[in-house]
Amino acid sequence: MHTIVTLNKPYDIPVTIPTNIDSQSRQFAIDLKHISTNTKLSVKGFVLQADQGMVRYSLPIQGEWQFEITAKWSELPIEEGTLTCESSSDTRYPTEVTPSKVRPIFTKNTRPYFISMYECNWLFALWMSDEKKAKEFLLKLKKYRFNAIAMNVYAHECFWTDPKTPGRLVPPPVFNWGGSNDEPDFSVTNPAFYEQFDGLLNFMYELDITAHLYLFVWNKCNAYPKAGSAEETKYISYLVRRYQAYPNIVWDYCKEAYLRIDKGHIRKMLELIRKEDSYKRLLTVHDDKLIQYDRSFDTLLDFYTMQVHHDIYTKTLREIEKNNKPVFTSEYTYESGKDIEDKTFQEAHSHKQNILASWELAIAGSPVCYYYTFTAWDVIRPDDTPLGYAGFAFLSQFFDSFDWWNYTAVPENNTMIRTIIACAQHINEPKFLLITDKRGRFGVLVDSKEYIVEGEWIDIYNGERRAIQSTDLNHIYDSEILIAVCPFAEKYGDMGHCVANFTLKKL
Repeated sequence: MHTIVTLNKPYDIPVTIPTNIDSQSRQFAIDLKHISTNTKLSVKGFVLQADQGMVRYSLPIQGEWQFEITAKWSELPIEEGTLTCESSSDTRYPTEVTPSKVRPIFTKNTRPYFISMYECNWLFALWMSDEKKAKEFLLKLKKYRFNAIAMNVYAHECFWTDPKTPGRLVPPPVFNWGGSNDEPDFSVTNPAFYEQFDGLLNFMYELDITAHLYLFVWNKCNAYPKAGSAEETKYISYLVRRYQAYPNIVWDYCKEAYLRIDKGHIRKMLELIRKEDSYKRLLTVHDDKLIQYDRSFDTLLDFYTMQVHHDIYTKTLREIEKNNKPVFTSEYTYESGKDIEDKTFQEAHSHKQNILASWELAIAGSPVCYYYTFTAWDVIRPDDTPLGYAGFAFLSQFFDSFDWWNYTAVPENNTMIRTIIACAQHINEPKFLLITDKRGRFGVLVDSKEYIVEGEWIDIYNGERRAIQSTDLNHIYDSEILIAVCPFAEKYGDMGHCVANFTLKKL
């Protein structure tokens, strides 16, 4: 058997399981060897039902591969052949972590990768309720440059949501185990659930959207197997074996990990994920400072994920500066609907607050993540187009346009930049990217007879860009502090924060 396959694309091979063997013997895998480099890869299969299984693989290197499918119940390979792996313009690449001159960064196909994530915990439920509507929703997110989605395998109910809220998907249409969330049977995996989940991940693969997948979530009323039980181990192993071949997977052991008190147990589960995952996809844990500050977890985690709800820039920057891995502040503001009281969660923010916080994070060195109150949790209104969509699209487009990975924070004790809330400095030349104060101002401590400010103002709320003019700068207080004032900040009142993107040039 000789087959041509696409680089990094998942492929399925069905496996027939003899009916006369016990459950412990239903183990099988595909063993792969890259002929020219002798690179070897073994990927375990998963059971679909008593007499049927599947091996799902993808190939990470172009060229010729030999493969054989081996099974515990057979002394000889049950299938073997040769594969030719080729890349194309549609090849998808996994997200990786790569060192840079300034800090470790996210990359894709060796290129720096600016992550703009969208939180949608109930995406699976939307897909299983109305696949057509879910596809339209994902296409819309792609249009607004969202390239990752934070999503649960299964989530049941948010205790804070009014049960009468239109669009609430509780209970979800399909449960991932036997029985129901109220009366679960953890000895049974529901094939109907995972067949549909496959379809969702396949569509996200086609769109090149990463699934930042929460295996557990502790505040959505989910039923789970007992910690440390065989059913819990089986659940994690099953998920990893079924989805590890997708290049658009990032594992997140659990949402709100601080709610799991036993950190030793979390360590064992992270070790299990690492053991099962032949592709070594990125692995993180959401919001657990005890784990983040425990250096013994460094070998298990690829990056740290946290939430911050005040002093967003400074808290994120502090974590980035003291960690040797990327830091992703993935939760910080929740955009409301038509007004600040139009919400499902007890807390909500305007789209301006949401966009401002996201610029602070991006300048500090973190990816960004968008929450909309009517799609983040168990209420899904996919037809909405909130104001924040356009703001996030512009933010992502802007960061894709320059070498943000070569920027680092200007120290607090710098002698040049003044009156800012966030800023970044190029490593080789005096280039600055900063957020002004609420009145659109920033200060530069330079002699205006020796330097000029050359660059642009950026309206972070509507994407307008305008050259910085000499009339935008003036000396005050009889000092050498050169004050710059953005000409369009005034119209936003106390939210007149703008971005200045400029170079100090010596005359």
